[in-house]
Amino acid sequence: MLGRNYASLQSLLDSWKEPDASKIVIRAALSFATRALLPKIQQLNERFPSYEIAVIPVIDEEESLGKGDYDLFVFTTRNSENYENDPEIFFMREEYMAPVCTQQLIGDRRDIEHLLTLPRLHPTLDHLDWRAWLNKIHHTDRSVPRNSTFFTLDLTLSACLSGHGVAVTDLLLALPELEREYLVCPENARIHSSGWRYFCHQRTQSPIVEELVDWLKQETVEELRKLQQLSERHGWGPIRD
Repeated sequence: MLGRNYASLQSLLDSWKEPDASKIVIRAALSFATRALLPKIQQLNERFPSYEIAVIPVIDEEESLGKGDYDLFVFTTRNSENYENDPEIFFMREEYMAPVCTQQLIGDRRDIEHLLTLPRLHPTLDHLDWRAWLNKIHHTDRSVPRNSTFFTLDLTLSACLSGHGVAVTDLLLALPELEREYLVCPENARIHSSGWRYFCHQRTQSPIVEELVDWLKQETVEELRKLQQLSERHGWGPIRD
């Protein structure tokens, strides 16, 4: 049902063809739109007071590339070689993955061994995020914890914040919660890149969109700096771009 609703919304948005010079349209991967852009809408409104900021979440990212109206399109891909030589597409960052949960759920034992016994939350039915991270740390489960699967990473993080389990997630999408310790990652947990990378398609060439691109790049650099500080404090390992 949720998938059909998003598909209907996507069809409606694709049908919008009227250009508007006073509007900045940003299409973005659903989790990036809700976790990275939504908290910064006020910043964007203050930076571009004469423009309406339109953020359009997208599920089928690479399939939607080049379709519909937008000025910028932020998407993730495991096929980065397809975009590295495109002059309109620039690399933003890697995904940096590690498990997170609430302090209340993990309790006083903030160690990996205890965390691995807790219920696990997944954004996909194949449990790929968890499987990839467990392979990186060379861990094999002796017993299988309870699993719950959700439709998107954003829903998974919402369930995680509600204390329902542990999610392996892109730490930059949970950065505000990690800074405030609404979510915690165990001491000495290892951060690993997922193989997914963030890119941005700059479709509109104009001074205002160039300014938006510069802002987006600066925000990414600042977020990576904050994550590196947290990583050094908690022993999560190096953050490399």
